[in-house]
Amino acid sequence: MQFGKRLFSSQYSMQDVNGKFRTLQETTEEEDLGIWTDSSLKFSVHIAHAVKKANQILGLIRRSFTFLGINLMKQLYTVMV
Repeated sequence: MQFGKRLFSSQYSMQDVNGKFRTLQETTEEEDLGIWTDSSLKFSVHIAHAVKKANQILGLIRRSFTFLGINLMKQLYTVMV
């Protein structure tokens, strides 16, 4: 991933344990210290990942219980998320 106004195409490589040079793949988004960023440094990717994770947990709660009252649902959701 490259940052900055002038994005130029460069290929980077690293040497592995066998001594071979491997070309690194370019990515559009990365996670570092739990925060997702993209090349434009916007938080929309991070927010989308957080919403996806919250919806997965919500689906898990809904599939796991046959009866969910409002108070129980709120309590489970706040504990899990």
